[in-house]
Amino acid sequence: DSEFRENIANGIGGTTARGGAIRHFNGAMTIERSSFIGNIAIADDAQSTVQSSGGAIDSSSSTLRISDSLFDTNSAEAGGAVRLSGATGGSTLERSIFRGNAAAFGGMAIYATGPGGNPNPEIAIHNTLFFDNEQVVGSTVGVLGASRIGLALRNNTFFDNRVGASGFAFLYTLDVIPISVVSHNVVQTPIGGATCRTQSGIPVPTVVSENIYAGGTCFEDDPTDQIETDLEFLQSLSVPIADDRMISVPVPLITSPVVDSGAPTASDADPAACLEEDLLGGPRPLSDGGTVACDAGVFEGGLDQELFSDGFEGVPIR
Repeated sequence: DSEFRENIANGIGGTTARGGAIRHFNGAMTIERSSFIGNIAIADDAQSTVQSSGGAIDSSSSTLRISDSLFDTNSAEAGGAVRLSGATGGSTLERSIFRGNAAAFGGMAIYATGPGGNPNPEIAIHNTLFFDNEQVVGSTVGVLGASRIGLALRNNTFFDNRVGASGFAFLYTLDVIPISVVSHNVVQTPIGGATCRTQSGIPVPTVVSENIYAGGTCFEDDPTDQIETDLEFLQSLSVPIADDRMISVPVPLITSPVVDSGAPTASDADPAACLEEDLLGGPRPLSDGGTVACDAGVFEGGLDQELFSDGFEGVPIR
């Protein structure tokens, strides 16, 4: 229940700038219902080999649990909003929003690394919306960047993230990592951009189920994944996040291909199913026009375009 706004970590004299708002080392940290807005980690320009990391949070040799939080317009060279390095155990990120964060290396929103060795710790990212994040020209970066750490990705949405020739609108892995789950995600890749880059030899995820892609694919050999040309999202609807702060986000219309595209049942325990609740805490699945099935992405229940014809703000159909 905290707000961290416009803090700066400045690397001076060859030191690495880590964590514009929070620098955490060794142990477990839990963040709930908090906002991180406009925080920056700035490297020393005179030291070309020194990077800044974690525009909002830099956490080392630790585990993180983040929920119901907002990361907005934070920036660093590596990990525009969050850098998790040398993770020592399983970390989770759920029901959160990453908007307008920027980085040049690793991850525009999140850059996560483990300590190496086998088995790798895992970070589970669930019900989290990534949009309007931006690649700073200079190196290779994804919205998510990962190295020496496992990933489990369920019911996330990646939309309108701005990437250049060496950027990826979904995932960038720096080495061969274990990915256990890629299920019920929505990934939109801008024209001229790429969706993901995974290292040669990376195994196919254990569970790949009911993902929706537009503009590019990843792990496309699963028959339940769909490739669409238009996701039919409304660009701006206000929703509450981080202690009821209202933020405008992209949401699917009821005619969107993500609606009722997923499994017929929800289960937090079954990675092939959708999660039991969406980003706003609403139940899954709902019926949107007759079919009872989960929606891919962070929201359950589409919006009726006619609700906006009179100029009034619509609300999700539940």
